[in-house]
Amino acid sequence: FMRKNKTITLFSISAICISLFVITLILILSENAGLNHIDKNILSAFANGRAEWLNWFFVILSYIGGTKAIALFILILLILPNRKKLGLPLAIVVATSALLNLTIKLIVSRARPDGFFLSSAPLGYAFPSTSSFPSGHAQTATVFFVTLAYLVCKNYVKTKPIKILLMTCAIIFSALIAIARMYLGVHFPTDVFCGTLLATSLLCIAYLIDCSFDATHSMHKN
Repeated sequence: FMRKNKTITLFSISAICISLFVITLILILSENAGLNHIDKNILSAFANGRAEWLNWFFVILSYIGGTKAIALFILILLILPNRKKLGLPLAIVVATSALLNLTIKLIVSRARPDGFFLSSAPLGYAFPSTSSFPSGHAQTATVFFVTLAYLVCKNYVKTKPIKILLMTCAIIFSALIAIARMYLGVHFPTDVFCGTLLATSLLCIAYLIDCSFDATHSMHKN
């Protein structure tokens, strides 16, 4: 009964996320004035609140949450002996997320925010040339770090407080990467919002698939 309730809850969360994504996308494509106003006001607030140390902090976060860094980390995990517990499932989920993100980017082709990028970005950080919607950092980084924390908790951590701490840290770190994209002026808030919605939906579905796989494996084992 509890498993059924959890399944319904996660499917409901996933459905709500997809619905909000579609609604937001429709407003973006229709160039809704109210939404555009909110997007630009939030970006202006970030631009007005910049400081040198924050520039460095958020640029470093953007590098960590980028495709190259995540791909390198997954490659390392695939080489290690525990790849069946960490590397392989992580690679599948992240690759699915990245492919979905790229497909939507190509279809929507939303231009990046104009005039909000750092005037002098540290560490040679350059303005991205790809489409803006949805945010790949917000989506794929969230999928990567939350999935990694989940797999570590599932396979290596026994105590509940440590599991909660790891998952909380993964969520906070993912949120900071998402904030970095707005702070740097390379994504509209709606890009980040929709990237996070897609990540949440994918995480719910991935968790349900994993639980189903574990249940099937346990039945065959018995």
